[in-house]
Amino acid sequence: MDHKDRVRQDVSDIHNDIRKTRDDATKAYLDHKEDHQSMGEYMDDAGITAKVKAKFLGQKGLDSMSIKVTTVDGVVTLMGDVKDSGQISMAESVARQVKGVKSVDNKLVLEV
Repeated sequence: MDHKDRVRQDVSDIHNDIRKTRDDATKAYLDHKEDHQSMGEYMDDAGITAKVKAKFLGQKGLDSMSIKVTTVDGVVTLMGDVKDSGQISMAESVARQVKGVKSVDNKLVLEV
């Protein structure tokens, strides 16, 4: 797969993730609306997640497909296995740059 095909696939995957995140947020809201965030807060979190993933795509040297991103109340959690420690710090730095991110819980680990 050449670079353009990989980028197209990555963008398609992000669009699918956005749809799934939006659907998951809606379901979670309906299941727990009296206990947790408002629908607007859920959608804000979904937007933050999508923006973080999109920023990851533009970063050379960052294997964005190995990183799972979730957001709750503006706190972004990064999970997954990456090939080197530079990717761990790069992912956190990039996530912190996204508007609306209150903090980053970096749970990325090195592949073994």
